[in-house]
Amino acid sequence: AKKETRYLEWRPLKTQRGNIYADDGQSLLATSVEFFEIRMDPTAAKASVFNKGINELSIGLSALYPKKSASEWRSYIVGGRKKNKRYLLISKKVDHKEYEKIINLPILKLGRYGGGRIDERKYQREKPYRQLASRAIGVDRNQRRVGLEHSFNRLLKGEEKNIPTMKMPGGQFIPVVNPTEYEIIKGKDIHTTINVSMQDIVHNELLKGLTERDAPRGTAVVMEVATGRIVAMSNLSKNSKGEYGEFQNFAVATSTEPGSTMKAASVLALLEHGYANNKTLVNLGGGKRKFYDHWMYDSHLHGTEESTLEHAFAISSNVGIATTVNNAYQKTKRSTQYADMLRQFGLHEPSGIEIDGEPNPILKHPKLNKGDWSGTTIPWMAHGYEMSMTPLQVLRFYNAVANDGKLMDAQLVTGIQADRKFEKTFQPKVKKDSIASIESIRELQSMLEAVVERGTAKKLKSKYYKFAGKTGTTKVGYAGNGEVEYNASFVGYWPAKEPQYSMIVVVYGLKGDMYYGNVAAGPIFKRTMDWSYAIH
Repeated sequence: AKKETRYLEWRPLKTQRGNIYADDGQSLLATSVEFFEIRMDPTAAKASVFNKGINELSIGLSALYPKKSASEWRSYIVGGRKKNKRYLLISKKVDHKEYEKIINLPILKLGRYGGGRIDERKYQREKPYRQLASRAIGVDRNQRRVGLEHSFNRLLKGEEKNIPTMKMPGGQFIPVVNPTEYEIIKGKDIHTTINVSMQDIVHNELLKGLTERDAPRGTAVVMEVATGRIVAMSNLSKNSKGEYGEFQNFAVATSTEPGSTMKAASVLALLEHGYANNKTLVNLGGGKRKFYDHWMYDSHLHGTEESTLEHAFAISSNVGIATTVNNAYQKTKRSTQYADMLRQFGLHEPSGIEIDGEPNPILKHPKLNKGDWSGTTIPWMAHGYEMSMTPLQVLRFYNAVANDGKLMDAQLVTGIQADRKFEKTFQPKVKKDSIASIESIRELQSMLEAVVERGTAKKLKSKYYKFAGKTGTTKVGYAGNGEVEYNASFVGYWPAKEPQYSMIVVVYGLKGDMYYGNVAAGPIFKRTMDWSYAIH
């Protein structure tokens, strides 16, 4: 027989990865389930021991794994002994109950050197709630971890310990001693802000909304207003089979032009600088206007020439908002004033969430982007174009408005736990005590309520409670067949007075004529809100 080369090498002992918990500290979002892979070196046992025990061992294995009869198990093991095979697979996924039975079978009960039993302790990562918040929790895989599994990998996997292993034919390394003799090394646990009940609601309502519109993908995030804690985050998209699943974190990692939801920031800038108030008369131009060599249109040619700023905002008039902002800031010095004010609102910063991969917002500034600043930049920025943000970054701004101007970083992790004791806890992080004066914030809050009461979201109005928000519709380009594609969004908070939650919904890649934010995204927001009131 060909001589086999085997050598010792110190390699890391597999550790039990830490758990990821929901906000109640008990519900498991991700956990590691322990199992064993059992193999056998049939050449290890003495001939007398092997011959005496092989029949009983074969019967025992057949009782545990009846896909092979006792005679087939006997032929398999005896054949391996004759061919000098030292790494025969007995079973790949053995739970603790099976393991106790296997280690008491003849020959195998003699261990690694007396009976050739090779035990390998392994772990399988499981998500008890399956798709819920799946991309925020992440995936544990060697090649490319994502989400919290990636960002907190070092803590979750724990400190590794090296043990002596032996290289077997085929390149496998097995422990020289039984790994069950070593104490289990467990990683640290992560406690999150995710609320299982709210997450379940958001996931199912997003799935329902995407299915209704046959939309390719969408995201929804709910944040606690006072703390910035993310209580639910769902990201769904279609796979090649047309099935929806959590494959990518759009809320954190996908940056696009936000469109009309950014009108709130433009209006807040006007209010804060004193260039307008909610009663200021603005020019709507009947629904269209030319800025230099570019035409701008409202969602339809409504024929209204003039209205108050509040009404223009409530009906989401691109022309009305853009004209007012352009008149106020088009002068050179004032364009800097506008860009600086948007930065004062925190719109140039990432959200602060503890997941890697969040892009920085793209927010133009006349001093920083001289070559990319034109006469149409301000009117287009005024209604959410020529800039790029993630849904979570947009939500963070609206959360600050709901929070009377206090800007919070987004928070997903509340603590790190080891051996049932918290090593570290994380408090909500106040990024800025106030992004604007309380007077300006109050006026904007009133305008956001007007959107629901008598504006683009009036069909979402509830007779049981009041909420505030803003619709958004963004033209994003053309599909392969020449059809225009749109993103629809709705962002807001509830209740309107003393808000508890803020939420954003974005539905991507819509085609046809049902692409407006109040139609495609608003109902998802509204149904989530209804459920929130029902469970609290």
